[in-house]
Amino acid sequence: MEEDRLYFVAIGGPPLLGILLAKQMHAPAIAYVVEDGTIAPQMPMPTPPFMIGAGLASSRAVAWTDMNTVDFHAGLGYIDYGVLAAVQVDQFGNFNSTFSGGDFDHPKRRFGGPGGATEIASLCWRTVLMTRLQKRKFVNKLDFMSSPGYLDGSSGARERAGMPRRRAVPRRHRTRAVRLRRCDAAHGAHRRGALVERRRGAGRHGV
Repeated sequence: MEEDRLYFVAIGGPPLLGILLAKQMHAPAIAYVVEDGTIAPQMPMPTPPFMIGAGLASSRAVAWTDMNTVDFHAGLGYIDYGVLAAVQVDQFGNFNSTFSGGDFDHPKRRFGGPGGATEIASLCWRTVLMTRLQKRKFVNKLDFMSSPGYLDGSSGARERAGMPRRRAVPRRHRTRAVRLRRCDAAHGAHRRGALVERRRGAGRHGV
C-alpha cells in the first residue's frame, strides 16, 4: 500500500484488514473509502466487531455519503486504488465473486456477489485483488465474470465497453505466497504477462 493514496475498499474481510494493517505498519497517511459511502474514517484499534456500518467503524470520517456518491468520485478520477477480494481470476484480470461450478441458476456454490466491486474495478485508476494461492482460483475461463479486468484482452476493450478512458486495470494480485503484477498499456512492459515476485521472507514486500 502506497503512502498518500486514496483507496476504495470492499466491505470487511482481507481488503479492509490490509488497509488497516498498512496504516499501522508503514503508511499512516493513506485514506480509504468504503462502499457504504464513508470517506476517510479513522477506525480505532483494536478494530470493532463490526468493521462496516457501525459507529466506531466510521469514527472521525471526513464525510458520510452513500454508494452512488463515492462511485461518482471514482468515475471522476479521485480514487487511486480499488482493493477487492476474488473467488476466481482469469488471465486478463477479470474476476468472479458470484458462484463456482455449475451455472448461474444451478451453481455448486454461490457467494455473496460483487456488491460494489464492479464499479470499483471499472472506475478506479488501479485495482489490487486479494485471494489465496490455489489452482482453482487462477483459471483460463471464469465460471462467471462478476467484475472486469481487461475483458477479452484486446487493445481498447474496456473503452469499447463504455468504461472511462485511461483507467488502469488489475495491476497486482496479492496471495499468501506470491505477488502477481500486470501493468496496463500505459506502463509499457508486461502487458501480456504477469511478473511473479516470490516472497523470500515474511514482510519483505510489506503489505
